[in-house]
Amino acid sequence: SAAALVETRDSQLTTTVDPSRIESLPLNGRAAYSLVQLVPGVTTYSAQSVVGDFNGTKFSVNGNRANEDSYYLDGAFDTGFFNQGGLLVPNPDALQEFRLLTSDFDAEYGRFPGAVVNAITRAGTNEFHGSAYDYFRNSALNLKNYFNLIVTPLKQNQFGGTFGGPIIRKKAFIFGSYEGLQIRTPTIIAPTSVSLPTPAEAKGDFSALPSSKWPKLPNGTPYSCNGVQGVICQSLLDPVAQGLIKFVPLADPVTGTAPQQEASANTSANQYMVRADLQPTSSHQLSGTFFRSTGVIHNPGQSSNQILDYSVGGQHDSQANVVLSDVWTISPNKLNTVRPFYTLSHAFITQELPAVTWSQLGSTVGYGALPFSSPVIAVSGYFQMGLAAPGNDNAYQQSIGIEDTFNWNIGNHALKLGGSFFWNAMREQGSYLSGGLVTFNGYQTTN
Repeated sequence: SAAALVETRDSQLTTTVDPSRIESLPLNGRAAYSLVQLVPGVTTYSAQSVVGDFNGTKFSVNGNRANEDSYYLDGAFDTGFFNQGGLLVPNPDALQEFRLLTSDFDAEYGRFPGAVVNAITRAGTNEFHGSAYDYFRNSALNLKNYFNLIVTPLKQNQFGGTFGGPIIRKKAFIFGSYEGLQIRTPTIIAPTSVSLPTPAEAKGDFSALPSSKWPKLPNGTPYSCNGVQGVICQSLLDPVAQGLIKFVPLADPVTGTAPQQEASANTSANQYMVRADLQPTSSHQLSGTFFRSTGVIHNPGQSSNQILDYSVGGQHDSQANVVLSDVWTISPNKLNTVRPFYTLSHAFITQELPAVTWSQLGSTVGYGALPFSSPVIAVSGYFQMGLAAPGNDNAYQQSIGIEDTFNWNIGNHALKLGGSFFWNAMREQGSYLSGGLVTFNGYQTTN
């Protein structure tokens, strides 16, 4: 029959993204949340990283702030409370649907004024079904970045499968899903993006430059060594600075062109989902969902680092969700749903290369904080090296809770009661610029 022109039983404005759209529409990175952009009123969509992160997925609905939405997985809270973003959900092949409530939603969702997103996982059926897939990208199909010397190497595979069926026909069912992501690609620092010293300049010899760029004494006289102007004698060079310059690749001595730098920027991620459903009696429907995701991103250019032999950032993220539910049909007009859940999100940002300490460079500068990271060195007009913001960081956010909803139809009236209890905890240990930030701006030598 045709859909009702006017909804008389529910004031919520709801859009359901059904399995046909989830399966048939192209999704960049297979991020199911990106489908919310099909809903009227959704703007400023911002996806989280492929391995997850503390910011989460965000979008604005009807002019609300992007961090005022609520996200649920099988009806259980799946929202990061650090920035109120949506945590990871299973891959599209593991989702039955998701609902987006944009206005006038029930009190049970009344934590934030924005939208409510509820992703529902697939359940097993009386028949065995499965799928397998592998999506790939390769640099052989790509063009070269105009500023790079070569086509950026890329090998990306996103692969996985699903399987579900009955454990006991018409009574117990199971469904499972796995997805892996492997991205093999480097970070490239193009020669045009940095200015690096030549071998002679690294030793204090700037005589090959125009005289206007020679280093000068405070009185404006150019430095000279053994009668050669534009040269700083090595005895005047700071040994700590000389220790730092060893990590810097040197420019061509003739052309002054910086070399192209490359370092691994690989990404690896794995996610698993298992859902079991059981109907022990005609009045109870039990279900349980377990979702687990782990991943790591190597990011040599993190925090604007431009010297790839000095610092490489790494982002390690994991997430675990456990959702249980019991739908109890008390009578033909009474229904109670109880849903305990557990959600854990872990983000770990670190420097992948061994930290360079001040003492190793021969300096007496002390530590700012632990965990220690290499000092951040910024040379104005030339380059920056080191892991600046956010620095080393190890953070957990955890939610444990239980929700209960009771529905009672009384004649022409529908009564809905319930309550929930959430225990949220966040623990974070990190350091910001623990090795310090040193900026060289040429004030003393004018170059």
